[in-house]
Parts: sequence; C-alpha cells; structure tokens
Amino acid sequence: MISISENTIVTILLGFLTLIQIGFGWLTNRIFKLIDKLQEEDKRLAQSLNDNYVRRDDNRDALNAIFDKLRTIDEKLDQKVDK
Repeated sequence: MISISENTIVTILLGFLTLIQIGFGWLTNRIFKLIDKLQEEDKRLAQSLNDNYVRRDDNRDALNAIFDKLRTIDEKLDQKVDK
C-alpha cells in the first residue's frame, strides 16, 4: 500500500484551494467587466433617448398649439354654418 504523508496531503489540498481561488478570481473579474459593459450600454441608451425622443412637456406644448388652431378652425366653421 502506498503511504502518503500528511505534508503531501496538505500540499495537494492547498493546490486545489489555489485552483478554486483562481477560478473565483477569474469569474469575479469577468462579472465586473460585464457590469462595466452594461453601464456603458446604459449610458449610450440614455443619450440615445435624449437625442431621439421629445420630452413630455415639449410634446404637450406642441399639442396645445395644434388644439388651439383646431378650435379656431372649428369656431370659424361654426360661424360659416350659422350664416
């Protein structure tokens, strides 16, 4: 029977623990890189939304102007019908 000393067993266990730590370190590094990438994409998306879409209050002002013109047209048409 092969005899393995305690020192050898400890060395093997430390080797396995080292490999596990390396794996967790790599995984943690990968996760942080992906988080950074997602944050950059989020910034680009936020900028894109600011560039491509109308703000709600700007849209409300434009719609109010359109509805004011429609009311004016409606009033003029009512006056024409009354004559």
